[in-house]
Amino acid sequence: MKVVIAMDCDGTVDVSAGPIPLDMVRALAQRHTVFCIGSRTLVNFVSLPWDQHPTKSAALARWRLVPADRYIVVDDTPAQYSTGWAGWEFFDPLTFRDKVAPGLLE
Repeated sequence: MKVVIAMDCDGTVDVSAGPIPLDMVRALAQRHTVFCIGSRTLVNFVSLPWDQHPTKSAALARWRLVPADRYIVVDDTPAQYSTGWAGWEFFDPLTFRDKVAPGLLE
């Protein structure tokens, strides 16, 4: 299964006060397409694509063009996605770390 994961950093990954370990991000990036949205802090620690877009929504629209079976956004501020984006699943960092990522790493 091909999965595209949009990963926020601040408040999401442990290098920036979040619950998701950087090693988990690295492992996911070896199996799936993972890209950084928002702050580019994450790309200082792991080689991930990052595009400068005026909004996270613009980045998601671009990455939705990549063929995949599943599209996931991981972010600690879900309110900004309240209007939703067709085809994207949204997870807070704890839910993603504990319930979603383990299945993606099998």
